Amino acid sequence: MLQAAEQNLGLALTRELLAADAICEGRLVRLAPLEVDDDEHGDAYYLVHTTALADWAPVNALRAWLLDEFGRAQQVLDANLRSP
Repeated sequence: MLQAAEQNLGLALTRELLAADAICEGRLVRLAPLEVDDDEHGDAYYLVHTTALADWAPVNALRAWLLDEFGRAQQVLDANLRSP
C-alpha cells in the first residue's frame, strides 16, 4: 500500500510508524495534520501521498472534506461530553 502511494498510484491510510521512513525521507507526505487515533492501543493513522499530489484538486477536496468532517464530529463529541 505504501509502495503504491510512493509510486503515485493513490493515497494510503497507514500507521505513522509504518510510514515514518518514507515521510522522513520525503517520499510521502501527510495529507493533512489530522490523525485517526486509536486511544485503546495508542496507534494513530495518517493519510499520506507523494509530494506530486500536493496540489492536485481531488486531493485538496478530500483534505478539505476530511477536515470538515472531523471538525463536525469533534463538535458533536464535545457537545455530548458537556451534556449531563
